[in-house]
Amino acid sequence: MNVLVIAHLKSSYEDWKSLFDAHTERAEFCDESQTKVGRVDEHTGMITLFDVDMEGMGKMMNSPEFQALVEPYVDHNDIFTFEPLAPPA
Repeated sequence: MNVLVIAHLKSSYEDWKSLFDAHTERAEFCDESQTKVGRVDEHTGMITLFDVDMEGMGKMMNSPEFQALVEPYVDHNDIFTFEPLAPPA
């Protein structure tokens, strides 16, 4: 499954991006080589994750350790799934 995360930030985008880049555990539940992250504005980031193990992602995101790590940076995340479209006929 492919996932789009919109991160609503308490911190600046730059501070959050540093934390995001340092958190390598994502590779345990998705194809990290395809992960894309970008800035929407000073307090919003977008992340695309591909070939996601949703159970693994949920376990990591709900862990007390991860919650404590991101609490100073993230107000909340909006999480969506998406699939590629076939080219128009």
